Amino acid sequence: RGITVKPLSCTITPHGDQEGLYAIQMFILCEDLEKIMDEARSLTCVLKAEAKSSPHMKVGWGVDLFFFPLTIGRDGMRLFGLVGPFFIEGVEELKGMLGTATEAFLYHLGFSYGVKLAEGMMKMLGLKEGVVDRETVMTLARFFSDYARVVGCAVIEPYDLDVNSMSFTFKMKDCWEAVTHLKLYGRAESPVCYFTKGNIAGVASRVCGLKFRAVEEKCQATGDPYCLVRVELK
Repeated sequence: RGITVKPLSCTITPHGDQEGLYAIQMFILCEDLEKIMDEARSLTCVLKAEAKSSPHMKVGWGVDLFFFPLTIGRDGMRLFGLVGPFFIEGVEELKGMLGTATEAFLYHLGFSYGVKLAEGMMKMLGLKEGVVDRETVMTLARFFSDYARVVGCAVIEPYDLDVNSMSFTFKMKDCWEAVTHLKLYGRAESPVCYFTKGNIAGVASRVCGLKFRAVEEKCQATGDPYCLVRVELK
């Protein structure tokens, strides 16, 4: 209604155990916050609307003033965020001390986290370990893709899912490890998404009840248009 609003992000979660009641959290850029809130409160579907603006917005750092800690899912699992560029800089410094052992550490850390993440996703989706068919794989892939996008990991989509040979390939765009490395250090000589590919392998291993490994065949950090991760049996 004549108001200029630029949505930055939007998160919709069930509000408690009440069926059909949701909490919608939006980060927006606008000129007249009060006018927008009046419009929101006038909607018949809105029970309550609040707005908070951080002074950090004036210097370009948007900070959520509503919730601590930030959670996901009905069980209220806590989310913890890292500033991507600072993390990658820390990784590069760690490489100076540990060499290629850093890459192995990040991969196995991602793998272990993927196993635990899969357990949570399977519980929420009602999936059983070892039940591997194309429908189950697609359901989990879509759920994992949504999660990865929301937490800022990457835009992940199934590329080639072969249930018979147990080989799954995923295309990733804007993977945080690749694009951050590219921005900070320029093109890499080899793929750099150690944590993320380990994460994907861990999810696949836990869901299928098998041992998978992940190979990054393409990477944006090396100049490819996207990252390509293939998950195969060990």
